[in-house]
Parts: sequence; C-alpha cells; structure tokens
Amino acid sequence: IELWGCVYYDKYLKQIDKFVSRARKYGYTSKGYSMKEIICSRDKKLWDKVTSNVNNPLHELLPNNLARPLRPRGHVYELPRIRTERFKYSYINRCLFNFI
Repeated sequence: IELWGCVYYDKYLKQIDKFVSRARKYGYTSKGYSMKEIICSRDKKLWDKVTSNVNNPLHELLPNNLARPLRPRGHVYELPRIRTERFKYSYINRCLFNFI
C-alpha cells in the first residue's frame, strides 16, 4: 500500500476508489474504503515505526538532522529540494512533508 501512495490520484487511485464504491453499491462489501485514507493511515503507522527505532532499515533513508539554535522548527530534519512530482511523492519525502 505504501508504494501506491506515490502514484497520481487522478490517474490510478481514483479508478480503484470507483471500483470499491461500485462493489459497495452492489453489496459485495459492507464498508466503503478510500485509497487516500488507507494510504495515509498506513504511512503514519510505518512512519512512527521508522522514526522511533534507530535500528529500522528505513531510518537510514531519513535526511540529516540540523541544529537550528536561532529559530527552532517543528522538526529536526533537513528537507530536500523537490524538483519533480515523482520525487515529491516518494515514501520518505511524502511523510516528511505530511507528518512533521
């Protein structure tokens, strides 16, 4: 699920949401799901595991910590410069911009 978060919503995820809503409409499922909600909750759960455990393999992918004595921020990470949408929606960058 975390991998699908990097695709464009209008191109792929919207079709999956439409399929799930039709399945709910015709009684195949009892609850409707939204891909955005699923991706956000799964991202948050994995992000908490990555940031809380230094031994997590994904922890190495986090950007460097910065010490800002003059103007403290809400986070300690150096945010990367984003040049493309594809890079912006990769897992680490998506979580950096959404959860910190």
